[in-house]
Amino acid sequence: MITHCSLRAFALLRYKISVSQREFVRLRRARLRRRYRVTYGIVQMPMPSPTSYTISATVCTVAVRPTRTYGYSSPILGPVLRLRRGDRVQMIVHNAVHFPTTVHWHGLLVPGHSDGGPQQGINPGETWRPVLAVDQPAATLWYHPHPHHDTARQIYLGLAGLVIVDDGDDHGLPSVLVDPMAMDPSVAVQRRQFVLNNGICEQRTRMSEHPDMPALIGINGKVHDPKRIDVETRLGTTEIWEILSVGMPHPFHIHGAMFRILSLDGKPPPEHLAGLKDVVLVEDKAELLVSFTRPATREHPFMYHCHILEHEDAGMMGQYTCA
Repeated sequence: MITHCSLRAFALLRYKISVSQREFVRLRRARLRRRYRVTYGIVQMPMPSPTSYTISATVCTVAVRPTRTYGYSSPILGPVLRLRRGDRVQMIVHNAVHFPTTVHWHGLLVPGHSDGGPQQGINPGETWRPVLAVDQPAATLWYHPHPHHDTARQIYLGLAGLVIVDDGDDHGLPSVLVDPMAMDPSVAVQRRQFVLNNGICEQRTRMSEHPDMPALIGINGKVHDPKRIDVETRLGTTEIWEILSVGMPHPFHIHGAMFRILSLDGKPPPEHLAGLKDVVLVEDKAELLVSFTRPATREHPFMYHCHILEHEDAGMMGQYTCA
């Protein structure tokens, strides 16, 4: 039975909690103002030069209720990185956590050796220094870790941040929206099919013990193998990739390339999906016109995978070269 006294005690407790939360927010904001320059909700870190960023993957404990979090140069998440088309940006990525990590620039068109895939691990205490040559239309992208078997955990605990690319033509919305350029599937030099096999993530260990058994979760019946190159493409060419989802819808992502959607479940894509993409939600079948404009070697291949983080960690992922 809830009495008047217990309700009053609850109200006092609630007041004390809310006051402590406000005080925490006030102190945190004051600390941020001293350390960073805050503009329109975007934390812009001090930079050694206009074309250089330094971020450090760190582990923190958040006040109010002690909680372990990860962040890039902050207790959780990371600063927004603003890049301009034509820039060459020196990234300085320091690993200050106690486990290996990587940093992948999701959606940024860079060569394989700068992409930050699972092959480019950064061990604790090490620093990675890729140079990003920015040459693509304006876009809202993001960066996140990509270590095989540990991507989901690291992202969920806070290792992620936004990338905004400006190209000089994105100041204000046009009065009339222009239809995207018509697609020409006849330019494709090859057609490939990828079947996204859905299964139980916990079966990964069992499947690795029986390589002849079709993977319960993988692509084309195979679980991801970092030592295997699944596809070889040619730089400057275009291909048609047919993606089939089995068991449930899967968001399919391709590193190092952009594509146009030819069809979804046999129908033309809706207008909001008619432009350039790097991820598509495949509920049944999707046909993609993929353009390969960035190189990737066998030592630093590009990835393609389901972007449900647990699925890619479990092995629904492949890798390709472009030479």
